Amino acid sequence: MGTEDLKEDDLNGASQPACQPISQLPEGADRDRRLSDFLKILRLAFKMATIYNQDHPTFKRTIEELMASLETVFYYFSPLIIGFSPNSLLIGEQFWGGDKTTTELARLFHFRKIKKMEIYRGISTQELLRFISRLTRPIPEFIRRGGAQALLREEKIPHIRLEILDYSQLLHGEGEEIKDIWPYLLMEAVAEDDGDKLNQLARSFEKVVGRFNTEDLIQNEELHRNFIYFFRHLRETAQEKYSRCARELLKSLMAARKIPPDSKIENLKQALSSLSDWDLASTLWEELIGNDKFDSMSFSIFARIIDRERHKTVSTSLKELFTSDKPRNRKPEVEKKIKALLSGTSGQMLTDIYRQTLANLLSEISFEKQITFDHQQVRRNYRFILLNLLLNEKKKDVIRVLLGRILEEWPSITEEKDLEFILSLLTVLREKAAELADEPTCEKVYSTLSAYIEDIILQGETQPELDDLISMLPGSIHGPEVYLKRIFVENKVSSKILRAFFRFFSSHLPEFIDNLKRRSSSSLLIEEMVSSLKSINSPASLKILKIIFKIADRKVKLQVLRAMQQLSEFDEAFLYPILNLKDRQLKAEALVLLMRYDRTRHVAFTKLFNLASPYGIRNKKLIQHIQIVEEKNLKEAKPFLVELAQRKDFWNRRVRQEARQVLEKWEKIEESG
Repeated sequence: MGTEDLKEDDLNGASQPACQPISQLPEGADRDRRLSDFLKILRLAFKMATIYNQDHPTFKRTIEELMASLETVFYYFSPLIIGFSPNSLLIGEQFWGGDKTTTELARLFHFRKIKKMEIYRGISTQELLRFISRLTRPIPEFIRRGGAQALLREEKIPHIRLEILDYSQLLHGEGEEIKDIWPYLLMEAVAEDDGDKLNQLARSFEKVVGRFNTEDLIQNEELHRNFIYFFRHLRETAQEKYSRCARELLKSLMAARKIPPDSKIENLKQALSSLSDWDLASTLWEELIGNDKFDSMSFSIFARIIDRERHKTVSTSLKELFTSDKPRNRKPEVEKKIKALLSGTSGQMLTDIYRQTLANLLSEISFEKQITFDHQQVRRNYRFILLNLLLNEKKKDVIRVLLGRILEEWPSITEEKDLEFILSLLTVLREKAAELADEPTCEKVYSTLSAYIEDIILQGETQPELDDLISMLPGSIHGPEVYLKRIFVENKVSSKILRAFFRFFSSHLPEFIDNLKRRSSSSLLIEEMVSSLKSINSPASLKILKIIFKIADRKVKLQVLRAMQQLSEFDEAFLYPILNLKDRQLKAEALVLLMRYDRTRHVAFTKLFNLASPYGIRNKKLIQHIQIVEEKNLKEAKPFLVELAQRKDFWNRRVRQEARQVLEKWEKIEESG
C-alpha cells in the first residue's frame, strides 16, 4: 500500500482537464452513465451511514444497491481506482467535479487523508458495509481509532486498498486549503501526543490563524480544546514559538471584533497567560499604530481576554513603547487613531486605565502636524456642536431652528454613514421627548432617520451601531411585507434585517414562519438565517430555530443547536428528546446546551447514563454517551462515569473500560495543571 504524496498540481487543481459535472454527461456514454450512478449511490450510502447504524434495513438496502452498481462499473474498470483531490475525483484519465456529489465525496475522502482508493472484484457486501460505516465516523473519532490504515486492518477488508495522503506538505502552501486541513492535523497531533507534529504546526500557525473563522475557534469544542493543548505544549517546550503563536492568536481575536462568551474567556486567557507584559503591550501597540481596522471593539476584546490585574503593568509598558524614539509613534495618523478611540461611544468601551493612558499620551507626545485641512472632521464637529446646543436648549423656536440645521447636514451625514452621530441624535430626541411632543420638525427628523436607517438595514449593512438604532426607533415606515419580500423573495438575510422585523412586526411572526416553511428547500437561505439568528438574543430567535430544526437536514440541525448555545433563551423540553436520537453529534450539541443549569444537567446525565442494559443490550449506546462527554470535556459527568466504571457482569466489560479510560484521562489533565 503506497504512501507517496500527491503532486502539487494534483492538490491545487493545476493543469487538469475541465471537470465534468455529472448532470452534463452525454446520454449515450454508457461507461460514464454507470460511473455517474455509482458515485450518486456511493454518496447516498455515506449519507445513510450518518443516519442509521450498520444493521438497519435501510442502510443495508442502500449497500446492496451500491454493490449492484459497482458490479456494472467493474465491466469497464477492474479494479476501480479513484483518486481524490480537495474538490474532485480522478477515475481513469477523467476528472469528475463541479457538482455536489463529486465535491462531497472528494472532501469526505480528502479530509480522512485518503489519496487514492482501489476496489477489487470479489468484494463482498459485508466488506462494503463495514468500510462505509467506519469511514463516516466523526473525524475526531476516526483519527483516534487510527485513521484509514486501521480501518482496513481492523475491519478485515482485503478487497479495498487505500493510499494515504501526507497532509504535512500542505502546511508549506499559501492557499485557502491550509485553513481546512490545519485543524485536522492539530487533532491528529493532539490525539497522538506527537511533539514533532505540534512543532511543525507551530511553524505554519502565522499563515493559518488569520484565515480561521474565529467564531469556530471559540464555539467548536474539539478545536477549542486542541488549541489549548497546542499552546500548553509550546509553552512547556518552545517558549519562542509559544510567544510568536500566542501573539498571532491575540491579533486574530482582536481582528474578529466579536467578544467571546464568558464560558470561553478563561480558556483563551490560559492560552495567552504566559505572554509577558511587554509581549502583550507590543502586540497592542503594533495593532494600534499599524492596523487601520483596529478600533474600540478590538481594544475591548483585548481588555476582556487579559487578566484584570495585569492591565496596569501592560498599560505602563504600552506607554513606554509610545514614548520611545520610534518615528511611527509621532505620525498624525496615530494621534487621530487615539482621539477616535477616546471620542463618543468609542471611549465608553475602554477600561478606565487604558482610557487614562491614551489621554496622557495625547498630552505628553509631540505628534507631527498635518498641513492639510480636514473638512470632513470640521463638518462632523459642527454637527456635534448643534447636538450639544439642542440637548441644552429649552426654547421651542430655537429647538426648531437647530433641528432644521441638523436636517440641512443630513446629506453629508448619510454620505459618511455617521451612525455614531445618528445614535447620539436619537438619544437626545428621546431625552427631550416631552418638550418635542407634536413638534412638526421633530416628526420630520424622526421620519428622515427611520427612512435612512431602515434603508441601509434592508440593503444589508451590518454595522454594530444598527442594533441600538433599531431598538430606539419608534416604529417602521414600511409594512411587514417589505421585510418578508426582502428575506424570502430576494434572499437577503442578515441579523439586522431579522432584528428589525422582530422589533417592528412581532405580531406578524406567524407570516414569517409560513414563508420560512415554504422556502425550507433553500439550504443557502436557511443556513444564512441560522447564522444570523444566533446573534439575536430573543424569544423569536429561539422559536424560529426550533422550527428550522424540524424542517432542516442533519447539517443544519447541528448549526441550529450551536446557534442556540449563543442565546440566553432556553427550552429544555425541546432538547431532552434529542438525547434519545441515534445521531451522536446532535446529542452532543444538545447536551452542551443542557449543561447550562444544575437541574437540566442532572436530568440530561441521568437520561444518558442511567440506562438499564441487561445482557449489554444498550452498551453500545452507553459507550457512545461516554465518548460524547469525553469529546465535549464535560467533567461534570464524572460521578456518572464512576458508577459505570463499577458496573458488574462480564458483558459490561467494555463499558467499564471506556468509563475508566476517560476518568484516568481527566485525572492526568488535572494533575498536569
